[in-house]
Amino acid sequence: MRYIALVLAVGFLASAPVLATSSDLGNAVTPTAPATVSAVFGEGVNARSADGLFTVQMRVRAQLRYTGTLADDADWPANEFLVRRLRLLFKGRFFHPTLDYYVHLGLAAADMEPDLRVPLRDAYVTWSPLRDLNVRFGLMKVPFALQRRVSSGSMQFGDRTLVTNELNLDRDSGLVLLSNDLGGLRGLLGYQV
Repeated sequence: MRYIALVLAVGFLASAPVLATSSDLGNAVTPTAPATVSAVFGEGVNARSADGLFTVQMRVRAQLRYTGTLADDADWPANEFLVRRLRLLFKGRFFHPTLDYYVHLGLAAADMEPDLRVPLRDAYVTWSPLRDLNVRFGLMKVPFALQRRVSSGSMQFGDRTLVTNELNLDRDSGLVLLSNDLGGLRGLLGYQV
């Protein structure tokens, strides 16, 4: 129950600026264009403030696993249904076109560490003043292993290799200097330090 409350609180905090109609708390200002909300399959629920400075995208992803095992001496198979991953994602922009946020929650029990039941996977802010120099800080995947960098939703198989699970650094908090389009070559070159 407390995880549901946490998810609702994060969702409210992430979308509160979008729902605001005034930048000044003392004076109510009517926006020139209304805030927009849209929902598209595969893209989630998107909301945008009238001035475009506040956006939020909310997406949900589930990875389910069914296992049926029939032993030689059994009449009926043993059935197992597992929610391997249940992810909730909030991302968007706030206060300025160069400030982006990203909050990623893992809500399934199989998606959390056994000794640390915290649903927070990633939470970071990216400041992008230049194309070739962006600054990201917060909790995120460590950018070293390619298999860890690829999202579990984009993989052909549901799980990563045992070696990757044992030897990875997974997530850490820190500061990263990066560019996904170094030199303006349409994403062919990039770096992360």
